[in-house]
Amino acid sequence: MKKIIALMLSSLMLFANNQILSPIPPAKIFYINLEPEICDTACLEELLEKEYFISFLTRYEPKYANTGLESAYALLSQDIVPTSRIATAGSDVKIAVLVPQKVIKSYSLIVTNALFSYSIRRSLNSNIKFFLTEDESSANLNSAMISIKNEGFKFVIAPVTNTSLSVISDPKYSDLLFYIPTININSSPYKNSNLIYGGIDYNEQIQKLLERSNHKIAAFYDGSRLGSMLNSYVLQNSPDTYIREISGNKLNLKGMLDNNSRLKNASIFLNTPLIKTALLSSQFRVFDLNPNAVLSTQINYNNALLSLTQPLDRKNMYIANSISQIDDEITANNEIMGQNITYDWVAYSTTFGFDYLYTNFINQEATPLLSDKVENNQVIYDTKIMRANKFGFYIDENSSTSLESSLPTLP
Repeated sequence: MKKIIALMLSSLMLFANNQILSPIPPAKIFYINLEPEICDTACLEELLEKEYFISFLTRYEPKYANTGLESAYALLSQDIVPTSRIATAGSDVKIAVLVPQKVIKSYSLIVTNALFSYSIRRSLNSNIKFFLTEDESSANLNSAMISIKNEGFKFVIAPVTNTSLSVISDPKYSDLLFYIPTININSSPYKNSNLIYGGIDYNEQIQKLLERSNHKIAAFYDGSRLGSMLNSYVLQNSPDTYIREISGNKLNLKGMLDNNSRLKNASIFLNTPLIKTALLSSQFRVFDLNPNAVLSTQINYNNALLSLTQPLDRKNMYIANSISQIDDEITANNEIMGQNITYDWVAYSTTFGFDYLYTNFINQEATPLLSDKVENNQVIYDTKIMRANKFGFYIDENSSTSLESSLPTLP
C-alpha cells in the first residue's frame, strides 16, 4: 500500500506543473546485501523483531511469499529493489549510503524515507544505493567501501557512529565525499576535508537553555549513552549541577522528589526520553517543587509531548530545536512515508545532506531547499528555544541565530 501511495504522490506532483508528465524517470533506491549467509524464515523474523528493517529487505526472497512475511516486505519495501545486480544507466544523481544496519537499527528506514522524499520533490533521476554492513568492524566497513568505489560513487551519506570514523577517514578513501548526518564535528577527532558532519550540537543547545536558567541547576537522565553525554555537557557548563538517574522502569519517584531542597525552584534539565520526561514534569507539580525552568534538548522536541503532559507541566518548559522550516512538499512526502520530518532530526539532517550535495557539487545551478549552512565541514543549525501551549510549539523570543557558511573543497 505504501508503494502505491508513493507512486501516486509522484504522479500528483508531476501533474501539478501544467498537467504535463515529467520525462525524468522516478528515483530508484537499491539495497546491496553484503552478508553471504543464508537467511531463513526464523532469521527474517528475528530481523523484524530487532527492527533491522533494511537487512530484512535485502535478505527477503520471493520464495518466502507464503510464510506470512510478505506483508511486512510489502509494507517496508515501497519502491525499493533489494538486489546488487540491477543498475540505473544515465542517472543524473549517484549517491551511496553506508548503513551499519545492526548499529543504527530503525534509523536506516528513516534515512531511506528522507532520501526518497527528497528525490520525489526534485523529480531527480537518481541512483541511490544502500551498502549494508552487519556492524562497524573494520573488515565489514572496508568491504563496503571497496564496493562503493568500484561502482564509481563519489558521494556517500553515512549515518554511522563514531566507531566508523577511523575507517572512513582513511586516506585511501579521500576521493570520496562523506556526509555524516548522525555525528557533530565536536565529538569527532577527525577533521578531514572530505568529511561533512550533520549532527546536532547538543552542547550549543544546552548553552542556549542555560540562558533561561537561574543559579540553581539540576539534571535527570536515564543512564543511556545519549543521556550521559547530555549530562556531561550540563556539567561542563555548570559544574555544581545536582544529578539524579532514573533507570529502568522506575515509576515511584516520591523518595527522590519529596521535600528535595536541591530541586525546589531549580532549573531542571530533563536528559530523558519522552515518556520519562512527561512523568517527571508532572511529578514536579505533584510534589510542589515549582521549578524555575524545565529544560530539554532536541530529544524531547516531539509533538507527542503535548498529549502526554498537562498545560501546567509545560508552564516553564523550554526545549531546544535545531530543525528549521521545511519545504511543504518534502514534509508531505515524508508524511506519506510514515514519518514527521518536522520533529525527526535524523530525517531532517539526512534531507539537508542530500540537498547540500546536490546543490553544491552535483547541480550548482539548483537553489537549496533548506536554509541551514555549512561552516568548517559542520552543518550550522539555527537553534531555537521553543515553548509549548495547547496549540503546539512556538519560538521563544530572541532565540534564533544565523551564521555564514563556507563550502569545503570537493576532493
